[in-house]
Amino acid sequence: FVAGPVGDVAALVLPLVPALRVPAASLAAVALARAGVALPLRPLGAPILAAESAPGAAFAHAAGHLLGVLLHQAALAVAGERPEPVHQMRVALRRLRSLLGVFRDVVACPEVAALRPALAALAGALGPARDWDVFLAGTGRAVAGAFPDEPAVDALLAAAEARREAAYAALPALFAGVGLHGAALQVAILVQARPWPGESDVGIADFGAEVLARRWRRMSRRAGGIAKLPEAALHELRIEAKRLRYAAEVFAPLHPERPARRFLKRLAALQEALGLLNDGVVAGALMGELAGAGGAELAGGMVRGFVAARAAGARTAIRRAWKRLRRAGPFWI
Repeated sequence: FVAGPVGDVAALVLPLVPALRVPAASLAAVALARAGVALPLRPLGAPILAAESAPGAAFAHAAGHLLGVLLHQAALAVAGERPEPVHQMRVALRRLRSLLGVFRDVVACPEVAALRPALAALAGALGPARDWDVFLAGTGRAVAGAFPDEPAVDALLAAAEARREAAYAALPALFAGVGLHGAALQVAILVQARPWPGESDVGIADFGAEVLARRWRRMSRRAGGIAKLPEAALHELRIEAKRLRYAAEVFAPLHPERPARRFLKRLAALQEALGLLNDGVVAGALMGELAGAGGAELAGGMVRGFVAARAAGARTAIRRAWKRLRRAGPFWI
């Protein structure tokens, strides 16, 4: 094993990843094992924190769990399973990136800062395959049902399927190279070395309550006058809801199950309602990628119109979801 300051270890090990003949994922697994983390802890889901953990130790545990999920799902994706492993990898990455924000005041150090772009790049590389999966299984299927036997729609879906296959064809190189395993090793080294200075003396439940209260206040401010908010403001509200939800998932096991589960369920419903408005933006971007495909202009217009019609009732759903979430109230108080 290589030992020494975390920055020196990372500088020595990470450039070797592309040349390794053994599965590079095993290096991250070995590093986690050395840190006392067994893989996989659970192949799905958010981490479960121990109530007696200090915040820095809780971060290390949560990051180790999410890296275990990422490596487990990557192995399934390499074996050819789809689409669930790629989806779960993206969820694990979102949770990991959220952890960096949730614990930023506790684990601030150059090594954590260096992890941010690596995780963002990995999430971006997984994005196209997942975006086409979601489109074909959701909006694409719904549009095909609304316009049966329409040649332009059939052509567009065939072009979308080709885009998805191309996106998946690019993934083996990602899974075999530094894109995945470099980021995985960075996380594993952090979990083992814990290079951030000192440790907070605040208990993890109190620490989490402060984080959640801050994010709840910020989201509540953005939701003011929700019935009349423009779409751009609702998009920002969706982002705040997502940030709150990822943080709430981390700290929910530290609180009574029933109110925490109710809050998370209603927050997810608000996200889903807000997401109806965002579907138009995503669909527009995907349709732009298909420009030039046979019948793409006509079928793309059908897709945009269909998504716009589906989003017409979104504001009512958003208001109702926000009202129900406020009625549930914070579970961390």
